[in-house]
Amino acid sequence: MAHGLNPAQLSAVHATRGPVLVLRANELASRPEFYDTFTNNCTTNIARHINRIAPNRIRYDYHILLPGYSDKLAYEEGLIQRRGTFAETKAKAYISPQAILHAGQEDFSERIRR
Repeated sequence: MAHGLNPAQLSAVHATRGPVLVLRANELASRPEFYDTFTNNCTTNIARHINRIAPNRIRYDYHILLPGYSDKLAYEEGLIQRRGTFAETKAKAYISPQAILHAGQEDFSERIRR
């Protein structure tokens, strides 16, 4: 379980937190908030939501405060599937410009190998 939640917890998340997240999204649509680097950025918000579901699951340190390190944090916390070392996992997750260019095309597999 990369996310650290058992099936019962996941069901509870879907039942109880799913609507909360939708309400939060609607709230932001009607009253936008400004992000700031240290206290209200994408990474701090995701960590806050995860820690509400599973208290203290994500540690707060510079990885949270500086979003450029969030991929490393996700790797270290087991939140993404590991495919070797961090560098190897990151390299395997890379989406090339070729893949983006040919996404959705019937001969996608052939085109990205040219």
